[in-house]
Amino acid sequence: MINGRTKVRDIEMAWTSEGEGPLTLWAHGMTNDRWALERAGLYDWTPVVESGRRLVRFDWRSHGESTGHPVPAESEWTNLADDLLAFIDELSPDAPVAVMGSSMGTASTLIAASRAPERFTKLVLSAPPTAWETRPAQAGIYAQAADLAETAGAAAFEKMTSELPRKGLFLDLPNYPPTLRVSNELLPTVLRGGAASNLPDRDVIASINVPALILSWADDTGHPISTGEELSRILPHNEFHVAQTVTELRTWGALAAEYLAR
Repeated sequence: MINGRTKVRDIEMAWTSEGEGPLTLWAHGMTNDRWALERAGLYDWTPVVESGRRLVRFDWRSHGESTGHPVPAESEWTNLADDLLAFIDELSPDAPVAVMGSSMGTASTLIAASRAPERFTKLVLSAPPTAWETRPAQAGIYAQAADLAETAGAAAFEKMTSELPRKGLFLDLPNYPPTLRVSNELLPTVLRGGAASNLPDRDVIASINVPALILSWADDTGHPISTGEELSRILPHNEFHVAQTVTELRTWGALAAEYLAR
């Protein structure tokens, strides 16, 4: 593995590169870093590397080892989409790339693909978050969480998330929820950026002429199957799978590898 840092717009983005072959980027979810979701047992992207691809896992701005600023607008999905496009230009200026995302990473990738579809070969859109009609309620939760993080600190936020009730497939993930990977200073900013974000209008999503694999999981109100179903309905070229169990979740690495190899 190779670790690096790249200047992207007004920040430094930290990343890890593994494997050789066509470039694929991994875009994690909010409050995680490039490894948190794999360490929590939600994902295993080893099959993607073993299939003959170069996988670059990166930390979004204000997450993990990447830098950021205490400005909520910087953490909105629209700004993260600009970061992603700039990062692609740095790593692969002459060729499009594949991108795999989760939650915030999925949303930001979709926005980037709507702006510059020619920069993408394929998309793997896992754990699509609340969007459109389901977004306001989730945005309110993030706004309240930002207030908690600001007044009581990141440790209080992490304690709150660890005590939330789990059900379904999440009961079989002993390392869930993932470890918080945002600093005490930047956590309120990140949460408020998420609260202010939503997916583009459906007609914008429908204009994304990039093949997409959509992967939803059950039993998570923050990432409802309904978003995956709606994306599958409106994206022009897609496949849609739902994991109801951890066993099905464990197939996602192989599904992604096979899809990207076609």
